[in-house]
Amino acid sequence: MEISAGLSLSQKQQLKLSPQLIQSFELMTLPLQELQARIQTEIETNPALDIPESKEISFDAYANAQLRAENAGKDDDYSDSSSYGSDVFHPDTPSGPVYSPVSDYGAGGGYDEEASDRQQQFIEGALSREETLQEHLMWQLGCSRITDEERRIGELVISGLDENGFHRKDPATLVKQGEQETLKRVLALIQTFDPPGVCAKDFRESLIIQARNDGLEGKDLERFATLVDDYLEQMRAGKTKETAKALGISEEELDTLYRYLKTLTPYPGQLFRSGPDEFVIPDISVHQVDGALQFKLNDDSLPPLRINTEFTELGDALQEQKTVEAKEAAAFIQRSIKDAMNLIGQVQLRNQTLRKVGLALVKYQKEFFLYGPRYLKPLTLKVIADEVSLHETTISRISQAKWIDTDWGIFPIKNLFSNAVSTTEGSTEDLSKNAVKEIIREIIGAHEGPKALSDQKISDMLKERGISVARRTVAKYRGELNIDSSFVRGV
Repeated sequence: MEISAGLSLSQKQQLKLSPQLIQSFELMTLPLQELQARIQTEIETNPALDIPESKEISFDAYANAQLRAENAGKDDDYSDSSSYGSDVFHPDTPSGPVYSPVSDYGAGGGYDEEASDRQQQFIEGALSREETLQEHLMWQLGCSRITDEERRIGELVISGLDENGFHRKDPATLVKQGEQETLKRVLALIQTFDPPGVCAKDFRESLIIQARNDGLEGKDLERFATLVDDYLEQMRAGKTKETAKALGISEEELDTLYRYLKTLTPYPGQLFRSGPDEFVIPDISVHQVDGALQFKLNDDSLPPLRINTEFTELGDALQEQKTVEAKEAAAFIQRSIKDAMNLIGQVQLRNQTLRKVGLALVKYQKEFFLYGPRYLKPLTLKVIADEVSLHETTISRISQAKWIDTDWGIFPIKNLFSNAVSTTEGSTEDLSKNAVKEIIREIIGAHEGPKALSDQKISDMLKERGISVARRTVAKYRGELNIDSSFVRGV
């Protein structure tokens, strides 16, 4: 066999992502708080970046403001060079929603002294997020006088609780065989923590724990536990006489016990929300002002970045010198300036993209902003992508972990995208999934009582409204709304 060496030429396609493109993708997905932190880090590490000490009024700024005022009412072409700030939509115009830019300058061209007040009001509208259930329990564990071994096991137990405050798996599997007695002591301790009823295997045990913590003991606690474990269904069916006889108490005593049971919380962990951020600052604001929808991009929360002119002049001076040290310093300055310019451009691109998407959402979800969540229309990423001439993945990135402040509350931007749910009238009347969920919430809220509506009954009521949703789908949507089943709601 003869082996010969030679050269060959072939073509192939290969996609390479530059560091600048990767950074652009990252900035697209960052929520406002993380973007602020990212910019702060860049400012501390890159001497080419500079922040003006104060907003200055220049002829260029005044001329740009006047130009925007002259173009008020004209259709926006979503060009990358378009300004971004506040826009006012007039939803009742025959040709559709028309908006006009709201400048930061007054009619006389002077700087708007109330701009900082508007920014402060916007930030004060941030959605406060509560501590997680695990954080709350860990804090109480840290305040308890226990041994290091008990603390370690307690942390394992708390970490294994789900959002309801119940064990995901048997806590006995978390410890070694010789630590079972210690585990029992730790479980008993955590079950005394706030909120009452946590560290249980299910809602039945949670109710019993709450009763025990309230001082119920002896025969009363035994009867209560039997009621919870074996007779809740009979009570919901109105079989009080049979239940009282089985428990060996009068119907009056049973009524007292049952009314007390209704004061307890079947899922105590639901009182807490989970999330890594202490506050959520909306990236976009859309509110009705004098009958029109006003759009505002919260870019005021970001510092106005620029290139440090003294640093640039130093680089120019060093380039004229011939020493090795000067050349190295000049090369460092050039790299810093390039990185700074890339960051400034990418932040501007992020804001411009977010503004484009926000304006398109106002156009397609006009009824939601005017009348509330139940008027959300089915909307896909592709529709918005086609509207603003961007790729669907870009729309997905810019919608992640960002919030929008409306007259109806603060919502994740991604909630404005929703699949369609068919109606009996035909596809032209389809509703969004989120709108149907809001209708289910309204139905449950309006019909709560001793006999809670079953999922099948809710499905039937939706069909009467022309909305075709199966029972299993109702159960799924109810779960996503964190609403208990009819069995638990009727307790």
